[in-house]
Amino acid sequence: MARALLLLAMLLSASGARADGPCPAPELASLVADLTAWIETNSALDTAGIATRPPEIMLCAPQDTLAYGGDSLIVEDDMVAAYDRSSRRIYLVERWDISAPRAIAALLHELVHAAQFDTLEWDCHQAAEWQAYRLQAKWLAEQGIDAGFDWGTIALRSLCPSGVHP
Repeated sequence: MARALLLLAMLLSASGARADGPCPAPELASLVADLTAWIETNSALDTAGIATRPPEIMLCAPQDTLAYGGDSLIVEDDMVAAYDRSSRRIYLVERWDISAPRAIAALLHELVHAAQFDTLEWDCHQAAEWQAYRLQAKWLAEQGIDAGFDWGTIALRSLCPSGVHP
């Protein structure tokens, strides 16, 4: 019985099946370096922190529960990527594809957040979204792709929550 379980475990690991929860992403150092250089050239953000100590990049799957900012985040089916500033970790959802420009743009968006939170103070984390989406759209435009973002929704989501009123 133990031998059968060991054989099954070996087959699953050889087939690329993943354990529950996030796992390290494939090597992306070259792409991260290229995107970091692009951010440096196309914004006023200081990217020295990313260049010298890149964020950890992990793969996750829909319905995974992530440790995120001292709380938990359940990966929604439509999520592509997320940045956890407390751990300096980027999460890419498994279907992330290094050959797809929109997927690369999502990684760029999260790297923008890494640069933003490494060097700037924000009234709330949502306030950083506008700049990240603008840079993501600019990068996509350089690839000949219309981002197709709903800028009104992004503007609203970039607002800090107002105080509670009686």
